[in-house]
Amino acid sequence: MVDGLNALISLHSDDLAAYSPQPDHVRVVKELSSPIREDIMAVDWVTDCIPKSAVAPPPRSVVRVSLLKLKEGSGDEAKGKVRSAVAEGNRDGLGRIEQATWGENFSPLRSRGFSVGPLAMFKGVEEMETAAASPRQKKVGKHVDGLISVEYVVPHPQPASLSI
Repeated sequence: MVDGLNALISLHSDDLAAYSPQPDHVRVVKELSSPIREDIMAVDWVTDCIPKSAVAPPPRSVVRVSLLKLKEGSGDEAKGKVRSAVAEGNRDGLGRIEQATWGENFSPLRSRGFSVGPLAMFKGVEEMETAAASPRQKKVGKHVDGLISVEYVVPHPQPASLSI
């Protein structure tokens, strides 16, 4: 069980390479996260498969971000199967996947072996659970040695309040 999760999202790998060792960044990470974290891991990926119809997730949709550690020796074959499963699931509407993408990790020294990161958006929890039970997931699963998955339900926007 994860008590807390912090994520840094960057748009460009070159920017991240310059940002990570930057002294102010290192200081803030040490001051703010060291007292509350037990462990750290980084997985940074770039994707080239963002759907043309990508939109912001609507309220009550579910977003799942997964990190996969592939079995030793499975290499490009396993990565290809993951990529195919994401593409097929997106194309076929598997489990009512609204959007899906994936990327390969480009910072292997900090990732503890997690090398592939699929991301999927579903209409709701039921659709996500349907996709998880798919035979396609089982095909991919035989190549996976470790999995970290974080799912969250997109909340309804809160109305702005004005104090006078």
